[in-house]
Amino acid sequence: MASHLNPLLPFLKGHRHAVVLDGGLATELEAKGKDLNDSLWSAKELYDDPDCIRDVHLDYYRAGADVATTASYQGTVAGFVKRGYSESEAEELLRRSVSLAFAARSLHLSSLPPSITHPTPLVAISSGPYGAALHDGSEYTGSYIPHTSESTLRDFHAARLRVLFSAPEVVESQRGDYLVALETFPSVVEARAALALFETSPPPSGSPPGEFAGTPVLVSFTFHVSGASTCYGESIADVARVVRDSLNRGANLVAVGCNCTAPRAVPRVVRDLRAALVAEGVEEGRVALLAYPNRGEEFDVMHNEWHPIGGDGSANGDEASSPEGFGKAAKAWRKLGCEVIGGCCRTTPAHIRALVAALEDARDESSVGQNGAQDVSPNAELATRAVGKANGHAVNGVRVEK
Repeated sequence: MASHLNPLLPFLKGHRHAVVLDGGLATELEAKGKDLNDSLWSAKELYDDPDCIRDVHLDYYRAGADVATTASYQGTVAGFVKRGYSESEAEELLRRSVSLAFAARSLHLSSLPPSITHPTPLVAISSGPYGAALHDGSEYTGSYIPHTSESTLRDFHAARLRVLFSAPEVVESQRGDYLVALETFPSVVEARAALALFETSPPPSGSPPGEFAGTPVLVSFTFHVSGASTCYGESIADVARVVRDSLNRGANLVAVGCNCTAPRAVPRVVRDLRAALVAEGVEEGRVALLAYPNRGEEFDVMHNEWHPIGGDGSANGDEASSPEGFGKAAKAWRKLGCEVIGGCCRTTPAHIRALVAALEDARDESSVGQNGAQDVSPNAELATRAVGKANGHAVNGVRVEK
């Protein structure tokens, strides 16, 4: 496995100075006719129709994403076993989530003309929060945190990641073409527990290195719509302290920020987190700021569904709900210092195409590559061709989860 690398750097140093993540996985699976009303949600299709998952990854790469996120967010061995699979079958399904993302990447790369140069797209290995496996919406509240020990949370992520890392594409990788996404965490408590797995000197003092020490990892939190605190109620200063401590303990932490949060909360999260990290002594630029919000709707935990779009055409008044609005908002987030940008629940390839087009529009058109040739993103080029068609693309209005 690759270690002590930052696979985001080639993109951050490239012509766009940003990394584009993908959008909602289950959104697109449901748009393709899949019924995800299941405790496994999108992970259900790892068995039912894995080719469809691969095709959604491919759609996002072709829309302009630099990163495809595996369909392991809500998948666990215990969850698959509960649905009737054997333990060995469950482990194979988790490994398949990694293989499908890499397969989509290979298909995408094989379709590109050789004249286009750009860093090789990445795969993000998703480890969603403990609450997602409970299938009760608690990743948006953190209600499980008070009665779940940090050792339980750490063991939960370790067990899943151990299986995911046994996928042949990861075992054989030497190029730093993947990273881990600890995503949709409602609390710094779970982040602290999971990040210890990636630290060279985890607590308590004298402990051996974490099982995945050196592996590049990002951590992303869910925030209240105000952007003032995590969904569990911790301050952004609390987030910054966890990041500082994990970096000081040797974690290869490459990005931190928010996901599955309303777009209108992103500016405050980015501004405040940037300032809080500096206040905690984290050198600016040492860890990238990230945001991949949902479409602006709110998740109804009681009824396990998203609130519908309002009559004004926006999600609860969030102007970034449409692809065009999302691209415009992403351009503003980039100006605030956000370097890793994508979409989460309810966003689609149309949102990612608009995001890429907006970032491309903002770049200096006179920028040239090191050898004097224009450094054109293959993903962005494809996205730019399609953006006119993408504008106005209808978004499926059913409950989804990444």
